[in-house]
Amino acid sequence: MGEAGTLLSAAFAIDSTAPTATSIPAQGAANVVLNANVVVTFSERMNAAATGVAAVVSLFDVDRGAWSPMTLSWDGAERVLTGNPLADLSPTTHYRLFVNGSALDASDPGNPMGGAYNADFNTSATADLEPPVIVHTPPDLTIHPALTALML
Repeated sequence: MGEAGTLLSAAFAIDSTAPTATSIPAQGAANVVLNANVVVTFSERMNAAATGVAAVVSLFDVDRGAWSPMTLSWDGAERVLTGNPLADLSPTTHYRLFVNGSALDASDPGNPMGGAYNADFNTSATADLEPPVIVHTPPDLTIHPALTALML
């Protein structure tokens, strides 16, 4: 009859912040290499299954009016999504990266971005044929004079 009690729960937080996105290439980028990947970085961990699909993240060839298929892969923290086009990008072409506003963060039940993210960029005229250069500076192996005296 009329019993009362108290129960303490573990600490919790309510996530009501919509995720945001940025990308490489960025909006307005020019001379993007033809073998470039697109990389979308989200402001927080995302629901990989709901967000990492072509219906949510896509690349559109504006000049040809055609979609450019990509494979999509996440980093370990599910914040960075890399799109690798199945073929090199076309030279001197206008592309648009789409991230649909339905992309969901990893909270339960998941906050959508709300608004779409788009980034338009243009590719270079030719492929990047110059191999990367690795610059190695050897360490300074000079022995300090105080250590030289100890070694003698």
